[in-house]
Amino acid sequence: MKKIIYDFCGNLGGMHKIYAIPPESLDSISHNYTRGETFLNLTGDGDMIEIYCTPDTMQFTEEKTQTAAGSIYNPVVTGIIPKADALNSKQLAILERGYWLVLFEDNNGKTRLAGDGNCHLIFNRTATTGQTIQNRNQLQFTFSGMQPFPCHFIDAVVLIP
Repeated sequence: MKKIIYDFCGNLGGMHKIYAIPPESLDSISHNYTRGETFLNLTGDGDMIEIYCTPDTMQFTEEKTQTAAGSIYNPVVTGIIPKADALNSKQLAILERGYWLVLFEDNNGKTRLAGDGNCHLIFNRTATTGQTIQNRNQLQFTFSGMQPFPCHFIDAVVLIP
């Protein structure tokens, strides 16, 4: 009999880290089927963008839709960057111009990758100053796209020279 396994040690919601990776930095995604591991192989990390978010604002969803052509998955990664500021304008302009792979770690220590060499995510954002002093000045963002597979669980990131 096959079972769905549950880890009773904890199940925390939310995410801990988000990295935007340009598709040109992807060398490959490799699987060691004997050990059940998946590796993200990158040609470098100099063009990656680490995105700081207000704690407890990052979220990942992945909806599966069945079509006549097969399954389509829609990964969506969201978060809030506190304080819309010119300090981040260069990185935001880069994010808005391109397509991305998104590597993220959840609060359970699991790392996933949305996108691959053929499927990329798009960055969208909304800036706001809030309506009152109690509201935040912030940038709310979303990475989203479509892919024919669920997001990969990644065991290690490897930089290929």
